[in-house]
Amino acid sequence: MPLDTSTYSLALLRLDGRRWNELRRINAQISTQAAADGSSYLEMGNTKVICTVSGPSEGRKGATAGGAGGSTSGDAVVEVELSVAGFAGVERKRAGRGDKRISEMQTTIASAFTQTLFTHLYPHSTISLSLHVLSSDGSLLAACLNACTLALVDAGIPMSDYIVACTAGSTSSSSSSTATTDEGTPDPLLDLNLVEEGELPFLTVATVGAGEKVVVCVLETRVLLSSVEGMLAVGVDGCKQDIEAIYTSGDAAALRDLNSLRRTAGEKVISSLLKTINSDALGARAETLRDGIKCTVYLPSADQAYFNSDVLGGCNYHGSLVFEDGKTWLARFRLPNHNEPPLQERNSDRRSEFATYCFLARTAVPVPEVYDCADDDDPLNLVGAGKQKENFSRQLADIFADLEQHPLNGLGRLQLSSTGGLPEAGPAFFDYDSSSGNVIPFGPFSHSNAYYTALIQQKIQLLRTGEMGSSAPLDLYLVYKSLLDALPPNEPGPFFLRHVDSRDANFLVDGDYTITGIIDWELAISTSKSSAFQSPLLLYDLGDLYHQALSTPSEDEKRLSSILREEKGAVELSALAAHKLHFRVEQVIETDPWDRHTLVSLFGGWWKVARGVETFEWETWYQWARDRYGDGGFAASISQGQARQDGQRLSDG
Repeated sequence: MPLDTSTYSLALLRLDGRRWNELRRINAQISTQAAADGSSYLEMGNTKVICTVSGPSEGRKGATAGGAGGSTSGDAVVEVELSVAGFAGVERKRAGRGDKRISEMQTTIASAFTQTLFTHLYPHSTISLSLHVLSSDGSLLAACLNACTLALVDAGIPMSDYIVACTAGSTSSSSSSTATTDEGTPDPLLDLNLVEEGELPFLTVATVGAGEKVVVCVLETRVLLSSVEGMLAVGVDGCKQDIEAIYTSGDAAALRDLNSLRRTAGEKVISSLLKTINSDALGARAETLRDGIKCTVYLPSADQAYFNSDVLGGCNYHGSLVFEDGKTWLARFRLPNHNEPPLQERNSDRRSEFATYCFLARTAVPVPEVYDCADDDDPLNLVGAGKQKENFSRQLADIFADLEQHPLNGLGRLQLSSTGGLPEAGPAFFDYDSSSGNVIPFGPFSHSNAYYTALIQQKIQLLRTGEMGSSAPLDLYLVYKSLLDALPPNEPGPFFLRHVDSRDANFLVDGDYTITGIIDWELAISTSKSSAFQSPLLLYDLGDLYHQALSTPSEDEKRLSSILREEKGAVELSALAAHKLHFRVEQVIETDPWDRHTLVSLFGGWWKVARGVETFEWETWYQWARDRYGDGGFAASISQGQARQDGQRLSDG
């Protein structure tokens, strides 16, 4: 019986009770197959798909099982194999191996993920995706794409952003060219089920992340050209709803499911780390460093650590070593991350933090004492580890004054001296050479703008390779070009140490707000004086900074600046503590256009400070930047329109 579409615009309900723009219920799980490198189970309505990931593994010559996507450059090849169970559809039958539609879907999926995965990180290897369809009730290609994304995330394979897919249809007749004149404007429909797909024209669309960059658009039926634009817009919007709907719907059950999914993934990461830690060797190393005093090692399990902020931070896991004399050490381990830098860079980061603590031990800055560290490839792998506001600000002023007495001769991350002397400036950051598998160091630098220029040029190169900014590369390119044209005043040495992550969480205080320690110096850098002595982040008014794009000093910043000037006689440091120009530059450099509102707000804040103006309008600037810099070889994306709307909302007078 043909599907009756005549009542959609009247009752606003479809045959399964949904409105035109409603998704079916989505249920997702990851880590469903213990033997696989990554796995997922996904339900979109009554369409049910299992996906497993194998690899990256050694490439197989001539391997073309299912759909395969890759290049002749030696990058990893993505293979897809799709099977549909005989009981998946209304009629019990098994699709043959040469089924044309299945072959097309395999090729489409492989091509989409070849564009999104960082295949260059795994040369001459294979990433295999195996899909099993248990039930097919419409939106099959979209469900397969979504299941693959979840399984790849579970496998920890780096990608520029996640792919999310949905279907969209139209109530217009595909066989009548007069449908729009006879029936008025056709109505679009979101997330079609099998019955709707059998009667209506539809397309499958997949986007990258929360933006509007389309990586898959498959139209399998005839449709009026006038309907395509509306179908595509509805499909793109549906992709955004897949996760967002769970948060905004207020559905307690859906929120519990999502939180359970997140916890499962988090505990899996912790468990994988704990498997690599030799607690006996850790205890033995600590006892050696304390001349044989016995200790007990405490490494909380994954379920104990997940909700314990004393054990689990944003990037690190912390264990305890309790000695017989009552002294306790902290053992810190970096959590595994699918986007973590190469081994050489990770080791350099850890050595740099250790060197920074050694440097600070010679100053009056209160920091924990460190005893040992080791590289990831070291088999030991052990690391030792009102009035109140005025009191706090005076201590910050003392710290600033003390750090000014310890200049450094280069701009970069600290490294232990090869001659055994004081730590010295080393590379400021690294790039990665996929052909050799080695990291490329940049720095130390002799001038501040040499550092900024090299860093921004590296970011532009990452834009060109698709490793960052994939949701709006042209927008980010124009932002970077604008930064290069208006960098802060160039400063030669001497340089001074700066704590990059100066949030309140990294300041240890007692009940009187006396600073007892400053931790997490992992990304500390020796930098220009005007950058090193900006007020720490914990003093900023974050509402003004991020949402209003204002750079006026907060009351806490003014207090620190006043103490430096009036009590310490440090007039230059006082002036530097009240400005945010370098902070603005660094925030814009590191912001991803995926968060459109934050990008526009931070860039607008920098523009007003750098140009000395009181207002900023994204649309006006954007047109100016396009005229001045061109497109840099980047194709304009439809997401730029949204950015311009955000810019107009953020404009202030």
